[in-house]
Amino acid sequence: MAAGSSVIQCGACTLCCRGQIIVLHPERGDDPKAFVTRAGLHPITGEPAYIIPNKPDGSCHYLGAEGCTIWNRHPIMCRTYRCDEDFLKFKKLSRPDRRRRMRAGSLDMKLIERGREMAEKGDAQ
Repeated sequence: MAAGSSVIQCGACTLCCRGQIIVLHPERGDDPKAFVTRAGLHPITGEPAYIIPNKPDGSCHYLGAEGCTIWNRHPIMCRTYRCDEDFLKFKKLSRPDRRRRMRAGSLDMKLIERGREMAEKGDAQ
């Protein structure tokens, strides 16, 4: 999300807290010492990274029954994520590419659908 962009109003939705890889970005203000992390590789760059582990069910380590348990200090990746932008990127993919990504598990259709709803609602700018 670009600086100055509006914040999407997620409400009680926690779809983006499930099955995602949360990478910390110290260069953007994340303090790895403030989180439970595991060593890993950044899924895009392949560089070493601090990653917040997922629970066995695939949800974020910090997702509780009432939502994010660290909302007041959540990582930059979480603060800037917008499902509506993912939906808009999804729409631009060719049909074969969409299918390929769905088969590979790199597209969560529930999250894409939520992004469509948010984009149509006008919460997305």
